[in-house]
Amino acid sequence: MKQIITFFLLVAGISAFANKPAYLDKYEQHKAANYLSFICMDTYCGGDINWRGQSIECDSKECVLSMNATSYYADSPVMSIETFKNANNLDKETHSAKLVEIDTETEETYNDKGEAEFYTTTKLYTECTLDLPYANSNVTYDQKEKLVYFAALNCVDQLQEMIWKINSQN
Repeated sequence: MKQIITFFLLVAGISAFANKPAYLDKYEQHKAANYLSFICMDTYCGGDINWRGQSIECDSKECVLSMNATSYYADSPVMSIETFKNANNLDKETHSAKLVEIDTETEETYNDKGEAEFYTTTKLYTECTLDLPYANSNVTYDQKEKLVYFAALNCVDQLQEMIWKINSQN
């Protein structure tokens, strides 16, 4: 009898968890992605790597942040396509961050004379599962936004470490 009751309590607990709302609803996901994009230049995008194209998708268990990494400098790409393809798959992923794919991107810049110049660089597609506490009725959107921001900083740190490690091996 105890086993039957335990089983039903377990099933009820699992189904209750499955019905919990997403950490951020669709509007909040869009708003948080815009917030990360807006603050990017003054915070985590201030180094050699330009992080952009942020999007966030959440369910009741986690949020996944997707970003693209490109270089600020034409003569120093984030990573060559060959280096990425030759890298050990274990070096492309941690428990919460991963380098998904690489491609090339052509950028347009303007020189001192106002003339357009084009250069091609690599673009890394990345994803992070954000380490966020479950939202409850006491957590406001502003508090969630701060938690998402700090989780994004942690994500970028992990991704940059992977990029530097892979580049140093070649």
